[in-house]
Amino acid sequence: MGPAGLVPLGQALRAFHEGDQDAVLDFRWDPGQPETLPVAAFFTSPEDGPGVEVAALERVRGHVLDVGGGSGRFGLALQARGYTTTGLDILPDAVMVMRARGLEAVLGDVGQDDLGIRGDTVLVLMNGTTLAGSVAGLAPFLRDLKKLTAPGGRILIDSTDPRHPAVDWLPPGDGRASGELHVQLGFRKRWGPPLPQLFLGPEGLAAEAARVGLVAHLVTRDPNGRYLTELTRG
Repeated sequence: MGPAGLVPLGQALRAFHEGDQDAVLDFRWDPGQPETLPVAAFFTSPEDGPGVEVAALERVRGHVLDVGGGSGRFGLALQARGYTTTGLDILPDAVMVMRARGLEAVLGDVGQDDLGIRGDTVLVLMNGTTLAGSVAGLAPFLRDLKKLTAPGGRILIDSTDPRHPAVDWLPPGDGRASGELHVQLGFRKRWGPPLPQLFLGPEGLAAEAARVGLVAHLVTRDPNGRYLTELTRG
């Protein structure tokens, strides 16, 4: 089923796909107030989304591997453009939704050695660094992504810079860095356990990428502190 903390997300994606157009995902961030997000947001076209997402679509080349494919919103948009795309997700419900929507999808984690897939472009979007969980987990996560990238390929990953003037998060206050947050997800009043999430600035991402032999190129950033970085082998 994947990490227990992500199960509500999978349930929400499946419910929306099966007809609950009013489905809502609940959030509890440890430095802020509870929030809600219509699940419909996970099904919108990225071509109409934030500039970071539009920029990522424009830099895609070859076979695309969409890590954390979720509803398939990126994969389907790229498939419509003629790209061969595979979604990778740790949640069975997400994989079911992607396949039902006509996208090739694989159930698994980036750290597995037996996935048998590689991408010329590896997408890790919607604040992709959150999947690393912590600063300490970022280099191993990037190393796993590198293994999934074909020779001459690229990784497109985004994040939100917690030090950006537009970001008003409070530091956790328990020894974690300002971008090491915990989020708790809920659906239909059932909550999963807290999940560690990592947000960091482009300089920090570039430094950790260099540790695993990847070169970082900052593609774009928006006024809210979100940015897109392209990683290639050095």
